[in-house]
Amino acid sequence: MGLQTLLTAQDLLKDVEIGPVMVHDNLSVAPLFGENRLLEDVMPLHESFRYEGVVVLDQGSIDSLQLSNKLDRLLFIPNGAILEGLSQNRAAQWSVLVPPLATTQVSVYCVEQGQPIIPGTGYNGSTSMITALLRNRPNAAHSVVDQQDAWKTIDRTMTSLDTRSATRSYVEIVQQADLGAYLEVFGEVQSGQIGYVAGVHTRDGIALFSDRLGNNGLYGKLDSMLRESVASAAAVSRNGTQGTGHEPIDKDVLAAFMDNARHTELIKRDERTVGEMYVMLEPVEGMALTYKGDLVHMSFRQMNA
Repeated sequence: MGLQTLLTAQDLLKDVEIGPVMVHDNLSVAPLFGENRLLEDVMPLHESFRYEGVVVLDQGSIDSLQLSNKLDRLLFIPNGAILEGLSQNRAAQWSVLVPPLATTQVSVYCVEQGQPIIPGTGYNGSTSMITALLRNRPNAAHSVVDQQDAWKTIDRTMTSLDTRSATRSYVEIVQQADLGAYLEVFGEVQSGQIGYVAGVHTRDGIALFSDRLGNNGLYGKLDSMLRESVASAAAVSRNGTQGTGHEPIDKDVLAAFMDNARHTELIKRDERTVGEMYVMLEPVEGMALTYKGDLVHMSFRQMNA
């Protein structure tokens, strides 16, 4: 990991404003508004499958998949996006950009423990994003999601949501769950909206989550997956807080979280990828991806606030 910091989190979040807070049970969420910072035309992973524009192959390694972008556009893979196929489902460790007509290795972790790895098989979709309880949860030594931690979190999700999956597939678990009211509280994507900030009452305190995309269009394309990720986290966390009461999380708390993010150091990772990737470790955990100096995606969290 490189130690040279080229940008600050303040640079990437200085224009962000928090909209009205909406509440359901233990979840409080507000839209983020800001400038369209990304001018490049990028296609999200889930859309590329519709156009048969990507080929993803399992080469037998639990922490890596080979991805070929057959489009003449930049391909964007958000952190936590789940790749689904005949082999073991995996989630992307980082947000990454893949150049047009290029092949690369994508860092992943398993989100379907009961399904074996089948080398040589492909992936054909991406419909879900892993729970916000797991995204941006780095192993202190390596700044990546720990595999054992991932399996434990998925097992907890299955138990808390009272759903079943023979292969312990997170996608199956969350798609069976009744998350309706949690999803609806996000409301419709608004003009100028480039992200969200959310607070969830948990048994250990308040968990805070945010994603800031490079422009309104890109956020709109990822909205349904992002809200499912947070809704799942809220529904799971509710089971540990029943009977304690859920006061709405004040807008000042969400604003303080965003200020903490602005003052968190960005540490550049020396990844072989298009654009620049940064890690956030304290007091807020997360990552940021830029391209030609423009923000593509910033994703972060703070637990037990």
